[in-house]
Amino acid sequence: LLYLVPDQDRQAFVKALTGRSLYRACFDRGRCIFVHIPKCAGSSLAEGLLGQRNIGHIPLYWHQLADPERFDAYFKFAFVRNPWDRLVSAYLYLQRGGAPRRDCGWSQLVRRLPDFDAFVQHWLSPENARRSLLFLPQHEFICDRFGLPGVDFIGRFENLAEDFASVAACLALPHPPRHRQKCGRDRARRRGRAPALIF
Repeated sequence: LLYLVPDQDRQAFVKALTGRSLYRACFDRGRCIFVHIPKCAGSSLAEGLLGQRNIGHIPLYWHQLADPERFDAYFKFAFVRNPWDRLVSAYLYLQRGGAPRRDCGWSQLVRRLPDFDAFVQHWLSPENARRSLLFLPQHEFICDRFGLPGVDFIGRFENLAEDFASVAACLALPHPPRHRQKCGRDRARRRGRAPALIF
């Protein structure tokens, strides 16, 4: 039955069913909520800012629903990325296999298509993008329960060092960012001639 729950809500739904808090200990320590949008350097940012890599991909509105008082009191932030670059990054991530349990089916789908152009032209659509966290439009992660942007700060992947420093200053943390993974994004970007569905 969990597969009937939209992908972006599944992690929060499982936590609610099992009685686990959406507010991680690192959020309480920093009095913050980091909304981790996939393929925006979130794991590295979470490790550098909060000391924990795996914080999940839970949309902001779930935190608001779970504990409105903490939600109002905590500093809320997210990092976004150029949608085309994020799409290329997600595609290449799935080409390499993705996360073993979560992305197995998505990786198989991407590998069945001959190339990135075919992926964009024959599979990618607004409806299909909502089927996976990796392709879900970024604004859907950062809106509150009323559909309005609810974060206090939006950093940009393209301005990572400066925006990381801004968040670190707000949280009074001196740690430098560490971004682990690099891949052939430029190669894929040059290869991709398909029109982009930017959303």
